[in-house]
Amino acid sequence: MKNIELLISQGESETLEFKTSTAQLHRAFETICGFLNNKGGTVLIGVNDKGKIVGQEISDATKQAIANEISKIAPPVKLGIDFIKIDSNKYIISLEASERMQAPYTYDGRSFFREQSVTKKMDQRLYDHLLLQSARLGYVWEMSPARDYSLDLLDKELIEGCVRFAVQEGRIPGSALNQRISTILKICNLWTQIS
Repeated sequence: MKNIELLISQGESETLEFKTSTAQLHRAFETICGFLNNKGGTVLIGVNDKGKIVGQEISDATKQAIANEISKIAPPVKLGIDFIKIDSNKYIISLEASERMQAPYTYDGRSFFREQSVTKKMDQRLYDHLLLQSARLGYVWEMSPARDYSLDLLDKELIEGCVRFAVQEGRIPGSALNQRISTILKICNLWTQIS
């Protein structure tokens, strides 16, 4: 609880937003989209705009509503979600968005950007710039942080082909051909999950 109080004491900023309750869930996810398109950040639900902890009751319907809003973000993203208990039946909901390589992100068909402590609709020029930047990077596995994916989602044949090519070129030892994909990716710092 001390960590969350310290975070709240910093006040709203380019990377931190307060929402009083899940009645503001739509606005909270506009901000999440803005964070994804900028430096990342955290939305705390159950804290008013003055930084006072008011708490939020949590039910299955609350969790389903959050999951529903997450599904409106494109491309799909995994958020850090934490329910921090503040008394017997109230919580602060922490929604954390990390900066992502696949920007621009949209929420409910629109793109948002975080500037100072304000969430704004993204202008077309910035959207086009981020889209062009994303297209240059491409969505190939070696440019994406694999820690966000399970092995089932990765193209095993492509990875194995790259390993064979690297062995042929003398860049890695031939013993790599006998290693599991997860081991190779971990050695190359391309994957950190454990399957």
